[in-house]
Amino acid sequence: MSYSYILEITYMISEISFIKNYPSFWDEFTPNAKDLITEINGQGDNFGYFSPVDIDEAQYRSINNMLAYKRFELLYQGVESEINSIFEQVLPTIRLLPRTNIESYSIEDKSNIKAITQISSNLISFYSKKEIKFHPLFRGCSFLSDCQGDLYYDSILVELKAGQRNFIVEDIRQLLVYILLNFLSKQYELRRVELLNPRTGQHFEMSLDIFIKRTSILSLEDLSIEFSNYLFTLSNIRE
Repeated sequence: MSYSYILEITYMISEISFIKNYPSFWDEFTPNAKDLITEINGQGDNFGYFSPVDIDEAQYRSINNMLAYKRFELLYQGVESEINSIFEQVLPTIRLLPRTNIESYSIEDKSNIKAITQISSNLISFYSKKEIKFHPLFRGCSFLSDCQGDLYYDSILVELKAGQRNFIVEDIRQLLVYILLNFLSKQYELRRVELLNPRTGQHFEMSLDIFIKRTSILSLEDLSIEFSNYLFTLSNIRE
């Protein structure tokens, strides 16, 4: 293994890191994203798709969300699986994540089981009739690593957010990262974007063209050029 390859691995960042730690890009090229989020969260029609799920303790919700997503995926594939079995499948991934409180978590707790069951049932009721691709992969660019989205169907890119909160500007930016990577790699046909919170019942959907116009000062093509230039410039600086 060459030294240059080791450096490349060391310097790769995730889309979450890019979203949170490089505000200069977002502030310059997507100045309207915060206004869009304010509008989305202020519209009553975007709420009420499910009964809210708030029975589990806040400190365990990240674990329950992961288990609910896995149960949803299995149910979509026609696989009935015990929650204990799902927990064992997902546990290695959970242990890699920070601040999950896995040490004090109990899969036997009734509130955890009910939350997992209800969230996954909400998802399957919403998407059971769609031809879904789970975990769509987007090829990285420069020092931004490959990324995985949540769902893709009918030319729609879906990001799921299951926290006990409204949508935030970082959710918009996460969609934008996937959109820009896809524009550069031409992997999927994208016509619409969607955010869904199966815990709170909040939902948002918009055409890709309008989404770009509402968030950025540039066209999608020009924004993708600025995006790639920004990444390559930063990569050279980091070297």
